[in-house]
Amino acid sequence: MNPSSTATQDHEHGSILDDVSSSHIYPTTPIPNGIFARPIESFASIPKEAPEQARNRMTYASFGREGITATASAYGHLLQITRYFGNKPSGFFCVDLPHISNPFYVKTRMENLQSSSKDFTKGMRLLFHDAKESKSWIPDGEIPAMSFIQDRWPSFITHTPIFDLKIQYYIFDNTVYQTYIFTLKDKLSLPQLVPVLAISVKLLLRNLNFMEDNDENKREGSHFNYGYREWNDGHSIMRKHEIRSSGQAGRDVVALSISPFLNGRRQKITLAEHGGVDGYCTIQPDAQALNDLKNDRKLEVTLAYTLELSSSNSLDDMLQPVYSAYYSSFQKIIGTPLATIPFTQDEHLNFTIRRNLEHILSVCCIPIRKLLRDVPPAHGSSANHIHTREVPPPLIALTCGDISGHRVEPSASL
Repeated sequence: MNPSSTATQDHEHGSILDDVSSSHIYPTTPIPNGIFARPIESFASIPKEAPEQARNRMTYASFGREGITATASAYGHLLQITRYFGNKPSGFFCVDLPHISNPFYVKTRMENLQSSSKDFTKGMRLLFHDAKESKSWIPDGEIPAMSFIQDRWPSFITHTPIFDLKIQYYIFDNTVYQTYIFTLKDKLSLPQLVPVLAISVKLLLRNLNFMEDNDENKREGSHFNYGYREWNDGHSIMRKHEIRSSGQAGRDVVALSISPFLNGRRQKITLAEHGGVDGYCTIQPDAQALNDLKNDRKLEVTLAYTLELSSSNSLDDMLQPVYSAYYSSFQKIIGTPLATIPFTQDEHLNFTIRRNLEHILSVCCIPIRKLLRDVPPAHGSSANHIHTREVPPPLIALTCGDISGHRVEPSASL
């Protein structure tokens, strides 16, 4: 199982499910038996006192918000992104790596994802165009230390020859943010340049339909219904997949937009030729990047992933990621001490229970009710009444997690 969620209710970037999953923060009444929640640091990880097998286990981390879920490998690379749209038959579309079996082949797909979670070479991640000049920026391949912000957002800490590197994940405004924070190690000199960055967008966009082996999910990335496109004035790259129309004029398109930022500034991204590799893109850092590194001894590179479903004639209306709003929201989360219920005196067991609870609330729970603006006015009321009437209670589907494709089967249990 895997957890992630939020339904939009405009509580300062929050939501109904955010309130549910954060209800243990700052309680105003005692918990039964006189136990109060206690504040702890925002970051949490398996305690040092836990058994070595638990501390060094290679595992993935799933996270989510408002029906968008994602999974990072043990090395901090994205394995997949899933979003609930209410589409038939599954309700979900997902972003898949090229070697992952389509959702109909449940067992093989699970094996693919499990093996990829332990493979340093697999996953959506930041690459470097010239391996030789970028050697000092590339992690050494050791398994990163994993921790979580607010028991929810995974963080991976590793090293390169000259940098301490943190890879941090967060979801905000329908966008998955993958941030690399390079911090120069003490007593080491600055590199002479910030190298050309790169990403691969050779990805598959599929309906999470595990009931039938349909033609759309069988398509390879080279199929003519797949394509790439630079957009957003060259600051984003789009991977798109044309699918059967749901009734509107034109075909429907499921599209993934990827936008790069350096210290919050938008960067140009370009489809490039690279040894015949399909879907290879380069990011040329702006002139300010090296100055930032000199002044702060730190550089933040963020990749923003937005998955959308729309008609082919409205693709340009896709929401663009807004870094400043995301960043302020994330800083607020980091700056808010988490208060937790002490379920037990055993710190390792306590951490495990908290993480499982957060996983169920934010990844397994998928909000499926329509947003207020989509709900028609009650019979006999004016059209304007739609904005003032009482909000119906949220409808939440309890599913299996992101890795399991949010399937629900009779044999499933919690």
